[in-house]
Amino acid sequence: MRRLQILYDLVGFDTMLKQPADLLADVIRAYAAGTASPSRTLPEREGEILAAYLERILRGDTSLGREVRQIVAHVKEIKNEFRQSWAQARRQTLTELQWGAIPVEERRALTFKDFFAAGAVHWAEALAEPLGVADACRRRGLDGLLELRPVLLCVGAAMSLVFAQVVGDGVQSREPKGGDAYDLWHALLASIADVFVTADTRLAGQLTRVPVDGFRVVTSLRALLDDPSCVASTRGSGCRAPTSRSTGSPSLSTLAGIVARRALLVGSSSRATLSTIRRVAPWRTRSTSNS
Repeated sequence: MRRLQILYDLVGFDTMLKQPADLLADVIRAYAAGTASPSRTLPEREGEILAAYLERILRGDTSLGREVRQIVAHVKEIKNEFRQSWAQARRQTLTELQWGAIPVEERRALTFKDFFAAGAVHWAEALAEPLGVADACRRRGLDGLLELRPVLLCVGAAMSLVFAQVVGDGVQSREPKGGDAYDLWHALLASIADVFVTADTRLAGQLTRVPVDGFRVVTSLRALLDDPSCVASTRGSGCRAPTSRSTGSPSLSTLAGIVARRALLVGSSSRATLSTIRRVAPWRTRSTSNS
């Protein structure tokens, strides 16, 4: 509740971003069609619905408790499914790469820069496939698709996550965690900004190595305020005083449908995107006969 109040005091609920899946899909479809990128914010009516319910929660309205618990439970389910599917894909990838047979010095020599350069375009192409616009994107140029910041940060965040879970420092990599799914969502939404603030140092490290021009990651508000370049990027955004709003109360099923509509595109295709590490990995694999 405290975080929700801080969010309301700083930026309000008047202009909320689309869900990550919609923001990404809209940008990709627009590129395929050769049209301008659509609005990144929710349609006015959907924004009003969400704002009305969030403000009721801030006012202490407990009548939404059951629906909120259902949404929270659904979010936990998404996180668990993501963690389990990526854990399975990680094990399969390490096995097929015969990771343990690769000398430690070779594994330590692997860099995210090389990994990203070798596979980013293919990962961007994979995001267009389920939308049915991959052919159109190929005709326009996959490099141009990757240059779109939402696509670039989505691909970069996913590849950085995979690199951490498979390669790590060449000796130790990490298991997927429940919060990884939301880290990808946060990275995608951060694509609309020039500065991304997060206290999660692990996420900050994973995003900092993604090559995005004009994009900065800082780990605290103090770091943001102390960095002149970051202050310049955020100047003019301002803060707002709390205001009241009077709106109707649409059905709670409408709210649930908006919040839980569908998982992030990269999450629903995690198996496909993660498996591409075997196709574009910039290191050699060992055959069983050479092990």
